Amino acid sequence: MGKNYLIWLDILGFERLAIDISKITSLTERKIRNDFINIIKNVIKEIEISGEIKGKNYGERDDWILIANSLDSVFKIISKVLNHNTQYKNYEKIPLEIVIGDGDFDEWAKFNGQNLVIENSAIKFLKTNIINYYHKWYKSNHNNRSPNSSYVLLTESVFHGLEPLDKNICEKIKIKYNIYNKEEIIFYIANINKIKERGKVLEFLELINQPGNKFYDRINELYIPPNEYDDIKKDLQNNQLIFITGTPGYGKTYTAVRLLWEYFIKGYYPIWREGTEESERKILRKNLEEIEKNLKPNRIIYFEDPFGKSRYESRESLERNIGIIIDIIQNIPNVYVIITSREEVFKAFEEEKLSLKQIKNFEKKLNIKKPSYNYYKRIQMLFRWATAKDCTWLTYDNLFHNISNILENKTKLPTPLSIRDFVISSRYITDEFKLLKKLEDKSIETSKSFAKEIENFTNDKLLFLTFFFICTGSLPYSFIKTEYEKFIKKLDIKDPWEFDRILNWFKDDKIVIIGDKIRFSHPSYFDALEHLLVKGKWPTRFNKEIFSKILVYFSEGYMAKKSFFSPFFDVLVFREWYIEWIFTKLPLSVRLELINNLIHKNALDYWDGYQWGTICSECLRKGEWINTFHDPFFNETICPRCGIVIRPSRHLSRTMN
Repeated sequence: MGKNYLIWLDILGFERLAIDISKITSLTERKIRNDFINIIKNVIKEIEISGEIKGKNYGERDDWILIANSLDSVFKIISKVLNHNTQYKNYEKIPLEIVIGDGDFDEWAKFNGQNLVIENSAIKFLKTNIINYYHKWYKSNHNNRSPNSSYVLLTESVFHGLEPLDKNICEKIKIKYNIYNKEEIIFYIANINKIKERGKVLEFLELINQPGNKFYDRINELYIPPNEYDDIKKDLQNNQLIFITGTPGYGKTYTAVRLLWEYFIKGYYPIWREGTEESERKILRKNLEEIEKNLKPNRIIYFEDPFGKSRYESRESLERNIGIIIDIIQNIPNVYVIITSREEVFKAFEEEKLSLKQIKNFEKKLNIKKPSYNYYKRIQMLFRWATAKDCTWLTYDNLFHNISNILENKTKLPTPLSIRDFVISSRYITDEFKLLKKLEDKSIETSKSFAKEIENFTNDKLLFLTFFFICTGSLPYSFIKTEYEKFIKKLDIKDPWEFDRILNWFKDDKIVIIGDKIRFSHPSYFDALEHLLVKGKWPTRFNKEIFSKILVYFSEGYMAKKSFFSPFFDVLVFREWYIEWIFTKLPLSVRLELINNLIHKNALDYWDGYQWGTICSECLRKGEWINTFHDPFFNETICPRCGIVIRPSRHLSRTMN
């Protein structure tokens, strides 16, 4: 059967408490004591029905032993037992002495009544006599006064089994019980308010159908609010509805769950309608349309991604009735609704909706452009999650310091999701090289998620972003507008949007406009290019039909015309790292055509004295590139691939193997 947890409950000051209350009421001491026992009995009975209690023994006086099979159950039981009301004025709560122990029970163990107290583990637990030692310690630290309010004690073995954040709410107590042999007993006292809060969180998770979910079970402790959080709370309170939109992995769901939690502790009933899978989202959209069925006072409902996950999923009746849905929500007092959506999906819904209601007035954005989480919030988030997960590397100051420095780079763990994933996957890593490799892997996963979002765009949107993928920097408004309109025709893109409409679509998240210059709002968007060009070693449709064609067009047109001031001249000629990085992602025919254009269009005649590397013509013909520069102090060099002697030239050779 294995390990189980024992909870010993006793009414503190049972005799004295009844005497005190009887003096100010007309009730007898017997009646008061009987009431107190029945109150605790009834609470335990309710918990037993829920399945948290696996067994119990009532001591026929004012004490109980309860059995639970997990620490989560222990926290929930204690939280519920403490959450009672006697209806006696000024004595609403019965003070309880609570001790948590553990023990191993075999498969024949029985947990009810007398059968429980004859088990060896139960006998050993009862003989620890922690209560008396605690009273002794308390009196020595409180002017010989006895404890008069509820407390929770833990044996040493239970403490060592706690998660790190639960250990933080405990204080160690040492008592010498044999002054001659200097023997000590060690136990712990827990912060009772934190114990109750822990139990409330676990109760909350059950209500939103997430029992045991380790992502949300510390929502009260790990959540770092984005810069917009106060505004989100204010708008939700005032409007009864909030659309939280933004970047993939940027904490929209986590923020929604945090709001559910805050309303739950204020007395609201939380409901979470999930939309992880497409089949779930179909039901979700129907539920949103029929929301009036679930709108009752003191409820808060969260709809997760009802409009689609990475692409917009249309439902005409929802597009037509969204205005009516908002009116229904606002006409019922004390109900609140949260809806999350990726920003691109929400914009598509906003474009397609038939209602005249301005839903953008109810929107709050969490995105990487602002950013909603700056460097310091990301470091704080990293530290909290690493502490909660007991990451070994956190105990090495140099490792945490190095990671903190790396996070100054905006592309490294840029989102809350990437930080959490890194922490969980690196818990036991102490080797710096492996740790930083794991950090890089999780950062790349963010750019992959951005790529997944972008690949669902229409061709006109992909064309617009392609200019920034090629340029890697800022582009003048007039230039990008001219080129966009030109390539719409060259690539024969169907039903394209006008340039200013495209610009307006992206200006709130993926691009930033400074003066007359436009660029990506965050470097992680550029990093997505690698995952947009190749899937499983094969060039994507975007690569073949848009990206490669534009590269070739620019190499033919701008280079041939010697348009020195073209922003792409600098990229295709002088940024060898870009050519080197991008070439392996292009179809072989495109590689050959691009290199041929750069070599044979005399594009580099401007630069006398610039020593370009060398290309072996035979290797060039085969599509094999060398990765070396010609040494100006020698008159010849040798192709490292085939051994052919190559005469010096001023042709471009910085290309990829």
